[in-house]
Amino acid sequence: MSKLTKSQQTERELAILSLREMFPPNSTVTVLLRHVSQSGMMRAISFIHEQRDVSWLVARATGFKFNSRWDGLTVTGCGMDMGFHLVYSLSRTLYGSPGAYVCKGATDGYEGRCHSNDHSNGAPYVAGAVHSDGGYALSSRWL
Repeated sequence: MSKLTKSQQTERELAILSLREMFPPNSTVTVLLRHVSQSGMMRAISFIHEQRDVSWLVARATGFKFNSRWDGLTVTGCGMDMGFHLVYSLSRTLYGSPGAYVCKGATDGYEGRCHSNDHSNGAPYVAGAVHSDGGYALSSRWL
């Protein structure tokens, strides 16, 4: 992220506070593909919260460029799930500081358990344990 002015930094902090209320840890973020360029190397992806487009707030918080023509965040590249990439980046922005993302433990079914990568690396499912990577605090769902 490039250097921000004081007013831009204030806007970013306010956007982060709003988004933390909308998307608490372990919630699912809905993403919507608005546009794919002819070459397939650029996409415009929107974020939806309770039937409201919050893409501008996400762009303000994460530093991704907002594409007003397609009403979504501009992301370039291919070969991976770009919706996951954006949600991971949002999650790191909101919950990346140490201690900001705690394990919810294991419950029945895939949807009910903690999705942190720490568990893939052998960490047990212990409710209340602090995770090392806040990028997995949120999960994505395509609309």
